[in-house]
Amino acid sequence: MQAYSPRQKTCSVDYGDQTDSELFDELSDPIFSVERAHRYPGLGFYAVSLTCRNSFGSSSETAVAVGAEPGLRYQNLYKGNDLVIAVAGADSGVAVTVDGTTVTDGVSFNDTHVVVGQKLLAAVGEHRVMFQSAGGFTFMERIVTVETAISGVLLTVDRQAVEVNETVEVSISGVVSRDSQGHASRLTVIGSRSL
Repeated sequence: MQAYSPRQKTCSVDYGDQTDSELFDELSDPIFSVERAHRYPGLGFYAVSLTCRNSFGSSSETAVAVGAEPGLRYQNLYKGNDLVIAVAGADSGVAVTVDGTTVTDGVSFNDTHVVVGQKLLAAVGEHRVMFQSAGGFTFMERIVTVETAISGVLLTVDRQAVEVNETVEVSISGVVSRDSQGHASRLTVIGSRSL
């Protein structure tokens, strides 16, 4: 924040996220510059306001800060569900990119969330989803893995009755997921255990 006043002044910053305003009251230099770090509670657009007062009145300035997720994140999504991401102030212009293509159809916004519709993430597998501000700043990037439920679980024991401290072999298998053509990936685990 920067301000000019030849007299004693008091400035406060409202970060727009319902936290307490920060007050700066020992500002006697006519021109001053103060830097502060603030951690936002989540993704989104926050209206930040600076108000400075002296004995002659007050002056205010507002700007928009973008709360961003650091780095690439990973998320699983059940096939057939929408991807719903909490984004404060989301209706203020978010560009959504899925697998390198900016999309508008199938995306909805409200003041608290961005919803990427299930049709945009219809194929089983990994999808790269990015949110950008109107100025082109990427504030969220995720690899979303679309999966189906595990099915076809089978448990087999090699013998029905065993003596105590004798080893028994157990086979476990199930369909873990299906690709976009419906082909199943099968997980099989074979182990033994002494009982």
